[in-house]
Amino acid sequence: MRHAFLLFVSLFLCFAAVAQNKDLEVKGVVMDKTTNQPAAYANVVLKKMADDAFVIGAITNPDGSFSLKTDLKKVYLEVSFLGYETLLISPLSFTNNIADLGQVFISEDTQTLSEVVVQAERSQTEFKLDKRVFNVGKDLSTTGASALEVLNNVP
Repeated sequence: MRHAFLLFVSLFLCFAAVAQNKDLEVKGVVMDKTTNQPAAYANVVLKKMADDAFVIGAITNPDGSFSLKTDLKKVYLEVSFLGYETLLISPLSFTNNIADLGQVFISEDTQTLSEVVVQAERSQTEFKLDKRVFNVGKDLSTTGASALEVLNNVP
C-alpha cells in the first residue's frame, strides 16, 4: 500500500512539473516608431531557434497588444506588418514563465522606385447625349474585318 501511494505521488509530481512548461507566455505591444501609435493587426509569430519552424502566431489587437502561449523556451519572435520592416527579437528571456517585451517598435520600410509608367487605354464604348460610339481601333477581333463584320461584333 505504501509503495502504491509513493508511486501515485511521484507520478503526480512528474505530470505537475511537465504542466509547468506549458504556461510560457510572450506578450507586448507593437508600436509604430515614427508616430508612436499602436500597430493594429500586425503579424506576430513565434518560431523555434533551432530550425525556424513555426510554433504559434497571431495578429495584434486594435491597441497593438499581443499575447502568445507556448511550451518551448528556445523561441524567437518575428513581427511583420505590410509596409514595415520585419523585426526579429531574440533571445527571449522568461521571468516567472512570462516574457514581457513591453513596447516593440517597428519602422517603415522605405524603398525608392526608379520610374513609374502609367498607361491608359481609351474605353471601347462612349456614351454621348444622342448616340453611342464604339471604338474598335485596338480590338483584335476586328483586325482585317470589313465594316459589316465589325458592326456584327458590337454589343
